[in-house]
Amino acid sequence: MNRILYESHFLINIAASIVRQEDMRPLHGKFDWERMFRISDYHRISNLIYPGVLGNEKVPENWRERFFERYQESLQFSDICEKEEREILALLDVKEVPTLLLESCKRRELYQMKELAGECVLRLHLKPEDYSFAKGFLIDLGYETDRIYANCGERMRKSEGFCVEIYDRIPYKTAAFHKQIKKLFNDAHLISGFDYIYELTETERLTYLLARISYCYVTGKVLIRQLLDLCLLHRSLREENLEDMWRWLEKLKIATLSEKLLNMSYMWFGTKEERVEFKAQDELELYDLIENRILGYGREHEEKIPEELALATMILKEEKRENYKMRRKLFLQKILELKNQLCDLFREYIWNKEK
Repeated sequence: MNRILYESHFLINIAASIVRQEDMRPLHGKFDWERMFRISDYHRISNLIYPGVLGNEKVPENWRERFFERYQESLQFSDICEKEEREILALLDVKEVPTLLLESCKRRELYQMKELAGECVLRLHLKPEDYSFAKGFLIDLGYETDRIYANCGERMRKSEGFCVEIYDRIPYKTAAFHKQIKKLFNDAHLISGFDYIYELTETERLTYLLARISYCYVTGKVLIRQLLDLCLLHRSLREENLEDMWRWLEKLKIATLSEKLLNMSYMWFGTKEERVEFKAQDELELYDLIENRILGYGREHEEKIPEELALATMILKEEKRENYKMRRKLFLQKILELKNQLCDLFREYIWNKEK
């Protein structure tokens, strides 16, 4: 097995044991702890690894300290996240800015120990006409742009570490995603105590999370943490009727892909009984490919799910269309600049001639 895949899988086992509060398996063999720290940091599970390596002399002390730093950051985050979130939502509500809450500290409630949830991002969807205003008051609160998501939004971070992502456009490239997710967003309801802040129901949250993870999987950006959140959220809704959710995913043409990723999440993080229930013995090769794709940082792997190939093709077509539009825009800008330069030269020539 590829060394990175082996070490990644070992990290998943540690994270799963901590979440399930099971006894840890003993460490055997040599590990590249620098690489393992980078892998866990990339997949946002570093804070889960620290309790698993605590006191283990086989883990170099300097890397135990690095994992401890991530765990400590999670503990400190607990003190500020809910306060910051309430302040931002209250201000938006007072300013009468219609806002859809896509993700919040609410996901921490899925974990028995909230600090195991790690850092949470407050993810907000706004109307285009309200975007600049919302960004302006976030700047007034001390937030700075940390990352820009082209044509849809940006991430803003405060010095204390809390992040807010604001969007004025659904951040997915295909027309089908835009159409169906817009319908999902239109079903959002007001949060109790607010007049302008909306949220999705728990079932709609699960629906959106499955759509988001499926899209991230196809684009090579899905994280282990996302699958852990998926497992925990789905487990909390196991007794609910999810038929409408699966029908919605079928309209989006990702129901099979979503199901496989949900199964993968239980195979990694479920209880012993759940792993037996969700593990399809006749599809082990398929799940190996899914696992390798996730743990291989989106490297190319053979695609076995038709929905995955179809979505990847649609995304590629949209990217080509966007690139064409951008090249055309740049071309027209150059033509306009050349035209202006020629006009300036002509005016200069006429002026000199008249002199």
